[in-house]
Amino acid sequence: MRLVGVAGFTAMAIAQREPFIDRWIYVHHAGTVPVGTHRFVAQFDVPADAPPTHDSGDSFATLTAIATVNRGALHLDRRELRTIAIRHLSSTKPEAVPIEKSNGAYDDHLVVRLASFRLTRGERIAATVVASRFDHDKPIELVVQLVAVTERRTENLFPMPARTVEDVRGDGATGRPPVDFEIALAAEMTPGFRIEKLALHWELVVKARGRLVERPSVVIPIDIVDVDVEGEIVAPATEKDRVAAAFNALAAKQDWRWHEAVESDAELDTMHLAIEREFRTATLQLAFAYGMPAGPSVIARIGYPSLDLGLDVSPSTPLRELFARDITANVADWDRRHRVTARDEVGATALVRAIVPAILAAPGLGALLRWNDREIEFARVTNDPPLDANAADLERLATAILAAVPSVPHEGVYR
Repeated sequence: MRLVGVAGFTAMAIAQREPFIDRWIYVHHAGTVPVGTHRFVAQFDVPADAPPTHDSGDSFATLTAIATVNRGALHLDRRELRTIAIRHLSSTKPEAVPIEKSNGAYDDHLVVRLASFRLTRGERIAATVVASRFDHDKPIELVVQLVAVTERRTENLFPMPARTVEDVRGDGATGRPPVDFEIALAAEMTPGFRIEKLALHWELVVKARGRLVERPSVVIPIDIVDVDVEGEIVAPATEKDRVAAAFNALAAKQDWRWHEAVESDAELDTMHLAIEREFRTATLQLAFAYGMPAGPSVIARIGYPSLDLGLDVSPSTPLRELFARDITANVADWDRRHRVTARDEVGATALVRAIVPAILAAPGLGALLRWNDREIEFARVTNDPPLDANAADLERLATAILAAVPSVPHEGVYR
């Protein structure tokens, strides 16, 4: 997965681009992916100063997620692109800040009063214009423009402003009476922003024009804010967020704790999330792994004191087991799908036959991955882990294992 963000400035029909993010995440390394549907999760941190995505004519900013599957030298890569919107949301609506500004001490005086220069997208600019000392016998025209000002900055050049008219609303007047006007701010307008080499802000420009001359204008900066009003805009929770919330909820209400990495447990440390708890002399562990061959999975594991049987249980196939001789649990379907070997076959046989019924009573744990002298581990493919049920199943299975161990014969001798 690749995340590419580009901001740019267009001048004289030539676009100049500047990347603000370009990051790769490998969600599956080289290897064979089994036939079927697989889901991989990638999480990127977008810079806090990234510009909001927009295209104002003079400036633009885009953010694109690119998923690429490399199928080898003889095949073309498969790519999927998705555009992503960036919004700089404020949780509160800005307070109204009135302002009055004039064009200075000119013979033809122009005064503009705004109810507020701080607004949110979708609001309306409300203003009053007063024109004084104009010739009474000559008509004038008031022109109001909402202008997007983009600014490209480099180390060797002064700022280069470029102006585009966003909206025009004019009113005619032949004398000095105040003129009221409103401009609606579009809901999709781009709020102002400033990054290292690009900036955008808005200005309200009011001009008074006669037949032959244009009077000096009044320019008022407008602060446009993107507001999340009463939680209307809620960022969608990612799959990883939902899974993490489930793990946090279990850890908060039971005696679970987040797993601490240790050098001897490198495999568990590769999991995205892992919690554990002590249960008598055993350790119960629940983890979530995105990189499992069959898809995102809950990993359930019980660790216990060494059995010293040389036990090794792994998944198998009915065809393979048809011609193999190994330890059996006397449960036909389970025996056809698992390979069981041990140094101490007598002790291992007793243990397997005592524990397999408890395994079959906990199907929610998923498929058995491995079972040996120190641990038993399961994996269940799911995007919505039922952690409460998994925790209860682990506890019942651990109870069965710890109860069976004392009665297991060791090298033909009962302990």
